[in-house]
Amino acid sequence: MIKKHYFVCILFLTLFIAIAGCKKSDDKNLPKITISRLYLSVSTTGPDSLLKNTLVFDPADEAPFALHPFLSEMVGSQGICLNDSSFRGYQVSARLRRVNMFNVDIKGSLTQSSFFVDSSLTTPRDIAYRRKDKLLFISNNKDNTIRTYYNPDTISGKKNKPTGKLKLTGTPQGICLDHDNLFIVISGGLNEILLAKIAKSDSLVFPLKSKINISGAVNLCGIFYSAKQDVLLVTDIGSETNANDGKIFIIADAAAKFAAGGLISPTRVISGPATLLGNPVDIDLDQREDKNLIYVAEKLNKKILVFKLGDV
Repeated sequence: MIKKHYFVCILFLTLFIAIAGCKKSDDKNLPKITISRLYLSVSTTGPDSLLKNTLVFDPADEAPFALHPFLSEMVGSQGICLNDSSFRGYQVSARLRRVNMFNVDIKGSLTQSSFFVDSSLTTPRDIAYRRKDKLLFISNNKDNTIRTYYNPDTISGKKNKPTGKLKLTGTPQGICLDHDNLFIVISGGLNEILLAKIAKSDSLVFPLKSKINISGAVNLCGIFYSAKQDVLLVTDIGSETNANDGKIFIIADAAAKFAAGGLISPTRVISGPATLLGNPVDIDLDQREDKNLIYVAEKLNKKILVFKLGDV
């Protein structure tokens, strides 16, 4: 089943799952109540750009979506991510070459706290935060780098340079962190997924563990890895002008496939005109056992698309 919500120029998304409320010590037999919120970064550039470029859908697992726009003043927004332990959010803008930082309250509302500018951050795409090292990761297209910024929460209103850069041989798109593993989507004809080991994050020493190529891939973009289910989700936008050729590759037993490396066949593929996949640029997964919902930011058809993990 596919749920759809029309929208404008969706780019990147991040999903936040939290336990709602507090439990007393004698409430052990009560079920946990979880909530899901979807945060979207939108690259609008017209008159509404300062009103609708950061959106919160709360809850995200019910139809219709309840929409809460946030004025972040991030024209040309790209990646967005949340640190669920500190209730902090991060968003990057290509046009402003700026990283905004937010506070997230218990109700999911955003309040801007600070920002920094990196004038060399010309074409940022995706963003991720590693709380263990207080390190922010950003993929940058033009110079084929992954950049890190140490302890961004202490930087406010300043011009800043990256702590380090990881130079790649191809163009990085989506990135995903899982403990000491960094997954990187490489487009530009290579269509590889790199798996790097974060060995010494302050100096950006990232030994490459392995890489895979997906059979049938044309133009890979977004990525999400679930260690809980050992499943890898990767989007393929195909032709940027074709509204029907987008795909979602679902790869089960992903750890073993990365260990072997090389060309792999996806376990399942979600594709076809009925899916409304044209340019699926980013992807996330609600990993709760009773949910397993895939959220997709569909740019060309201007929608949020929701699939079940078992859909084909």
